[in-house]
Amino acid sequence: MGTLLGDAVAVEVRAPDVAAVLVTAALAGVGIAHLIGTEIRERATEFAGLRAIGWTEATIARLVVTHAALVALAGAALGAGLAWWFVESAFGGATRPMALAIVGAGGLAVVGAALFALIPARRLRDLGTAFVLAED
Repeated sequence: MGTLLGDAVAVEVRAPDVAAVLVTAALAGVGIAHLIGTEIRERATEFAGLRAIGWTEATIARLVVTHAALVALAGAALGAGLAWWFVESAFGGATRPMALAIVGAGGLAVVGAALFALIPARRLRDLGTAFVLAED
């Protein structure tokens, strides 16, 4: 800061930057909900079989949400590892705020995936067990 180059490179968060992050997060959430919804439709027979042997709707929904969270955890760990490597190679080490941002972003990704997976998981009860098993 204080030099022409420093002022040009200085990172400032402006309203369009925040809007871009929010739109990106919303699109990611819609993608997660769509992906989990597709998985539920493809595995409808399996879920109907679990329901037929006594699993409750809440238990199956927990299974779906846990699956989404575990997949997001794997993706967040990979993303955080790559981000950490980039910070190490580009800046020679991560400062405390950088490390907190990397870990925080990964944590938010996992929580967001679990929350967005609740949307299709709640629709599991719409699948009639007898109807699904009779179709297969």
